[in-house]
Amino acid sequence: NLFVYPSYSQTLFDTICQGQLYNNYGFSFIADTTGLYTQSLQTIDGCDSVINLNLVVISPSVPVNVIANLMQDYIELVWEGNASVYDIYRNDSLVASTSLYNYIDSNLVDSVEYCYKVKARIDECESEFSEPTCKTFVGLQDIKNDTETSVYPNPTTNRINFYVKQNILGSTYTITNTIGEMILSGNLNISNMSIDLSKLPKGLYFMNIEKTHQSIKIIKQ
Repeated sequence: NLFVYPSYSQTLFDTICQGQLYNNYGFSFIADTTGLYTQSLQTIDGCDSVINLNLVVISPSVPVNVIANLMQDYIELVWEGNASVYDIYRNDSLVASTSLYNYIDSNLVDSVEYCYKVKARIDECESEFSEPTCKTFVGLQDIKNDTETSVYPNPTTNRINFYVKQNILGSTYTITNTIGEMILSGNLNISNMSIDLSKLPKGLYFMNIEKTHQSIKIIKQ
């Protein structure tokens, strides 16, 4: 009289952040790399019981090439990375989260130094902080403006006004979004002009001047 007890084999799937302790399904180890992890046990009858764990280890890369650019009335922060979300810290305080690779900070005070660092995030997994980058904001009135066109207010919530020098009157302008699609266009017929941007979504745009090959960043809030 022969009794045959069954053996068991189970395949499981799970995810974890890199560096965390994985302790589900009888496993216990620090998760470093994505891969197949196997655990051999025995049933109460002494037969083989194998657990196969396909574990995905999520590891957002630390943002690199973080640069703070001082503009006329804001600081633009740019970086590179591989994450879906980025947390922006200014002077060690969280100020914004974005899925883009840039951040516009216009809430600034003259002569104050601002230090920024960026943390990458995929789901609940976070990277280490980037190296900090600092800029002292000097404000619009302290920046020498020798360009052919002045734009104000910038950022704006509805209309944008701009002043052009006489030597480029008659030139054409275009306003494009961040992927190069043209949103608006027209001619610079008078020195002082105004454009209604109230119907545009919030974001970053570029005003391109034909004769000067000048490109001006415009922020719609």
